[in-house]
Amino acid sequence: MTRPGRPRRMDRRPKKKTSLPPPEVLMKRAAIAQGGDEVLASTPLGYSRARQLIGRDAYYAGLRFAALYRRFAHKHIHPKAALLDGDKQGPPPVDEKAEKRHETAYRQAKQALQGAGSRACRAVESITVFEHWPGIGEAQDREIIALQDGLNTLARHFGTTTEQT
Repeated sequence: MTRPGRPRRMDRRPKKKTSLPPPEVLMKRAAIAQGGDEVLASTPLGYSRARQLIGRDAYYAGLRFAALYRRFAHKHIHPKAALLDGDKQGPPPVDEKAEKRHETAYRQAKQALQGAGSRACRAVESITVFEHWPGIGEAQDREIIALQDGLNTLARHFGTTTEQT
């Protein structure tokens, strides 16, 4: 039995967004970056890099830690949750060795980060993983110092530091 009303469009998938962000967003990013790279200013970690509050090595260490965290966290999602996205075949097959390697890498990075102190650990996770923007004023200064300590520790852990000490 057909339902009354307007016929349903069969192609209801959203179109891929290929256009630039609106001018208001671009102006806000430029204001946040304050002369730095405006594309980086869209995330808190990128903002810290654009404002040169952290170095290049620390930035990439933060990106790597966030990727390891996401990979580790997604491992613990219920397998049937993939069906909610419209995937009729379920989740893709899992490479157990790769998953174990990523889990070990995350745990070692987390342990190294905890060696830098709890404040540094909280700052790195807050800004890189959960993308919380730094505070204001004196609280921001303490958080940026803790972030620098934590990210430099991670850069040394990952072996990506190029600084001469």
